[in-house]
Amino acid sequence: MIKKEYIILFLFGLLFSFYIYSTLQIAVFTNLKYVLLIMVMIVCMLLRIKNEYPNKRQTSIFIMMVLLFTFYPLASKIMTSETQIFLYSMVSLSLIIFSFWASIVINYYNLLERSSIILYISLLVFIFYSYMTSNHSIFNFDSILASFDQENRQRPDFGFNHPGTAGSLAFLFLINSFNLRVSIIKQKRTYFVMVILELLVLLYLINTGSRGAIFSTVFFFTSYYLIKYTILKLTLQKIFFGIVLYILIFLSLANIIPALNIAELNNISSGRIYNWISTIDYLSNSNNLLLGLGYFNTNYFYSDSNPYNFLSSDNWFVYITITLGLIGVFLSILLFFYILSVLLRSKEVDSKNTQLYSICLFLTICYYSTLENLIFNPSMLLCLYLWIWIFSYFGKRYSYIQAT
Repeated sequence: MIKKEYIILFLFGLLFSFYIYSTLQIAVFTNLKYVLLIMVMIVCMLLRIKNEYPNKRQTSIFIMMVLLFTFYPLASKIMTSETQIFLYSMVSLSLIIFSFWASIVINYYNLLERSSIILYISLLVFIFYSYMTSNHSIFNFDSILASFDQENRQRPDFGFNHPGTAGSLAFLFLINSFNLRVSIIKQKRTYFVMVILELLVLLYLINTGSRGAIFSTVFFFTSYYLIKYTILKLTLQKIFFGIVLYILIFLSLANIIPALNIAELNNISSGRIYNWISTIDYLSNSNNLLLGLGYFNTNYFYSDSNPYNFLSSDNWFVYITITLGLIGVFLSILLFFYILSVLLRSKEVDSKNTQLYSICLFLTICYYSTLENLIFNPSMLLCLYLWIWIFSYFGKRYSYIQAT
């Protein structure tokens, strides 16, 4: 008889694959992944799990997310007849419930590491397939050198719906692979092979020219080692090393930032900053800045068939300002501060650096979300991974989290 653990892992792998397939310019998977999400969610809820209940941290995050991404959007636009607002609120609710229940199942069967391995394999297969079926070489150093040249950069999409999507998947592979490598890999040969694969995927990432993914990769590893050598388990050596690093970063920023102006920053951000300014100005002048226009699907703002296609949402916080207004932004920040406060108050007693990885993962996705719309985007695999991880980390299994 097949063990339940294997069935669950198979369903998770299938769901991860559907999410990746939906970005390979295969339109049918765009909605099918939500159907599969709901089906896997129902399976997780029907499993008989004894003596495993959500704790108050999981429950608090669940309630806050449901209120923010389901009930508040519906209540704030209850007088409108926009079907999209209702549908997107329900899709968001499905993702929240799935992440919540999946974390309970993952903790009960101790599947967090194995599900990360399934994700690793899924991403590696699809990245390899996308590369082999493209006409672009990751060893094209002219393309690599032009990655940050706004006018001349080449941006292969490797068969995905956008180069930024390929970059996002490569970023997810890199951070997930790094966590697996430092957490569970003991064999030197396997460790070496994983490092080689990470370097190849890093070249793949740079070739996409996705600045958000590239900068976020740098942000993740910088924050990982900064926190590791300064905040966690302080020693004199770590304090000294941390002070040196902070001074170097400060001096670098002090010399770079004054040399930039708003026009240069707008050029570096591919025109995003001017678009964000125009978006906020429109919302303010139309008296929609407080409550927003309604909780529309992200793609709604890129469609020619809607009246708001001139608004830019290549930033999750700007997107929330557009859809849920300043109240939504304020509630989102409260949620994120709560999560971060619990992460930082955790006791680091496990040997697998789970706390450190969780802190850096959350901080990095918050940073990444200032460049792309993803920290809570039901269509993004990175979003699915983040919230499964957060709910699982806050589960009962991690007894070293201090009471709040």
